[in-house]
Amino acid sequence: YFKGTLGFLWMGMDSELTIAGQYYYNGEGYESDARNSLIADSIDAINLIPSFPLDTQAIGYLLSGASRHYAGFSISKSQFLVENLTLSLFTMANLADLSGMVQPSASWEFFDGVSLALSPSFIWATSALWGNGANSEYPLLAGGPAMMIRVQAKLGGGRF
Repeated sequence: YFKGTLGFLWMGMDSELTIAGQYYYNGEGYESDARNSLIADSIDAINLIPSFPLDTQAIGYLLSGASRHYAGFSISKSQFLVENLTLSLFTMANLADLSGMVQPSASWEFFDGVSLALSPSFIWATSALWGNGANSEYPLLAGGPAMMIRVQAKLGGGRF
């Protein structure tokens, strides 16, 4: 099977802005129709046997990375408006079923070694065009469309 990736990375001369993107073709993955059929058959099996040990999230794990077309994009800007503020956006998407994850982030460095970051994550899918809605890869992995918030505080660092 052929697998391939194509990507780019751009960094500003002042190193404050970084933009990266990547397309991944997974030749071993299922074509959309075959993958959709596997998911539908698995969900039907779960519904027929209530005591079946798998749930739809487990189906997501089994078929994770099984599509053929993926993309990722990241943009980060340090010293946004003020010196100690960094904003970034990261997204990954399954282009075969139109689902993905978006994670914006804001980080404030109070002084050397002490910072606070806020990163919400959004799991999304669509049934528009060729999308599979709730039966898409990322919602299956997360147990449905979801939003999570991560707060991270760093207080110093070093090696002992």
